[in-house]
Amino acid sequence: MQSNNEKATYDLSDDGHSISIKGWQISFKKTHILESQTMDMLESSIGITMPEMVFGHNFVSFKHVEGGGKELRFSAEPALKAVAKEPWLQVSIADEWTSKAKSSQSVEFSKDVHNFDWTYWNTCAGCMYDGDGSREQQQSVSRLAGSSESEDKLDVALLTSPAHPIVFYNEVPLFHDELHDHGDARLDVKFRVTPAYWYALQRFFLRVDGQILRSFESRVFHRFGDSSLLHITEEKQCTTQEAIKALGGGDTAAESLLNPDLAIRSMPTCSSSTWKVLM
Repeated sequence: MQSNNEKATYDLSDDGHSISIKGWQISFKKTHILESQTMDMLESSIGITMPEMVFGHNFVSFKHVEGGGKELRFSAEPALKAVAKEPWLQVSIADEWTSKAKSSQSVEFSKDVHNFDWTYWNTCAGCMYDGDGSREQQQSVSRLAGSSESEDKLDVALLTSPAHPIVFYNEVPLFHDELHDHGDARLDVKFRVTPAYWYALQRFFLRVDGQILRSFESRVFHRFGDSSLLHITEEKQCTTQEAIKALGGGDTAAESLLNPDLAIRSMPTCSSSTWKVLM
């Protein structure tokens, strides 16, 4: 399919999973969770118990085909590799928690030690690959390879302008775990493409019921014609009670915490960083 848009001609693949626009190939895969055998292999390789649902075949890719083939990619495996081998949040529950069996016991804080971070907290920002498909070395998982500090700001006016219609978009899950009915830990990627720019948001969202909310967001923005990407990371955190109070209190506010998009609004920013990545 080809657009006759005067601002940007683009080609959309027949299956609707890829678009070519202004020197970029932007694609995604959105399919089922990993099969048990593949899950076991991944668990053995990384060394932690896997989340209940791992969409290991899913990805979102932004490849600069006219700029040497450099690529930004979001997928589950790098984020799972960034999960700590020791928990930052200590809990005491039945042994079934660690073995991923069902437990009806409540969560209580203690000095109990598990062999991995059962909340799957991570600050993976995505990965950069060079033209031959090799992953570029990162200074930290929360900072894209080849980045430098920047004082640039996200162009909110451009992002919200109706003058730039969305021509390609989706939301892709990477992994999800309900913490045995004690909360929610999920990693997802949203993206959109217009004739003027592309924009991606990868978010890890954590809710431990009755205790804490925490999130890490990695936003990447590119205006077509620019020679760089703008990368912004933001970490948020608060207690459950602080979030409920910020949302006005009551049952309605408490229910809002079940929706990451609503819960995020109640959470104060702990830290943020802005980077520029030359392409």
